[in-house]
Amino acid sequence: MTNSFEMGKTQTFFGMRVVCDVSIEMDDGTVLRADVFLPQEDGHYPAIITYGPYGKGVAFQEGYKSSWDAMVAAYPEITKGSTCTFQNWELVDPEKWVPDGYVCIRVDGRGSGRSPGKIDLLSPRELQDFYECIEWAAIQPWCNGKVGINGISYYAINAAGPSAPQ
Repeated sequence: MTNSFEMGKTQTFFGMRVVCDVSIEMDDGTVLRADVFLPQEDGHYPAIITYGPYGKGVAFQEGYKSSWDAMVAAYPEITKGSTCTFQNWELVDPEKWVPDGYVCIRVDGRGSGRSPGKIDLLSPRELQDFYECIEWAAIQPWCNGKVGINGISYYAINAAGPSAPQ
């Protein structure tokens, strides 16, 4: 179930346009990879972005099976209204957010998933990369300039920026 779609090609799944492995170039020339989930209709939408080390293409049900099974057993409503194909560890389910007019962006942090480089968790470099990804998202033709950050656990710590524990 690991999501491995054709790089950079827009494909349609469950009423969403999905573009996998979009290139986002950092100020030092490193190119990070993001998956972008867009509404079907062209337009300008607010974006929800995450940046992290867990691999944007690893399905929750596969990569964290025991946690998935426990969550679904305790909260079966989580799977309602979604195929959960794009459900990922600690991230929003684009099948639930995109129909409400949001773009969901998942960035593999430097050295993780499909992004090259050396992973350096909660470092100044990682925070700079996240900042640059947010700025990139805000000027995309499908974005209305509003970019929100979503986070649980690591994603939340990283989103806190310079106040994050170093």
